Amino acid sequence: MKIKSNAHESKRAVKNLEAVEKNLCEGEHPLNIGYKPTNLGNDFYYIRKSDARIIVKLDPTTGNSEIIAFALRSNPKNMETLATDFLDQFNVSTQKQANIKKLIVESFHQLQHDNRIKNKVKLVTKSEKVQETNKLVPLKIGQSKSIRFYEVL
Repeated sequence: MKIKSNAHESKRAVKNLEAVEKNLCEGEHPLNIGYKPTNLGNDFYYIRKSDARIIVKLDPTTGNSEIIAFALRSNPKNMETLATDFLDQFNVSTQKQANIKKLIVESFHQLQHDNRIKNKVKLVTKSEKVQETNKLVPLKIGQSKSIRFYEVL
């Protein structure tokens, strides 16, 4: 599971994570957990809890769910890019990384279209330079260390 570096600092966020883990272990579908859960496509779900934001991957064949990312709820959100930090530890092929970056872009566009996040997204490059954009593209994700965005409440 990819964990934002400061995520475990909040005991309430950790309790949110534990509650989601319990719900998933009991066979609860990710769309029935939290406030306004979002289907990100390709069996990924975005779960909002009072102090945490969690991304879950559902295995449609078994019905089992796995938490793959966990971050504190804050403004602005700063979630490490899954395609570079999370997937690098598994030696994922370049083609698979390209497909995942495309899924991330599609997910952000869907969240913007559904008015779940604001249109402006900030990309932090590996050299700590911040670039603001209205539209994500896979190339920019690969060059970024993190993505910052504001959730519409």
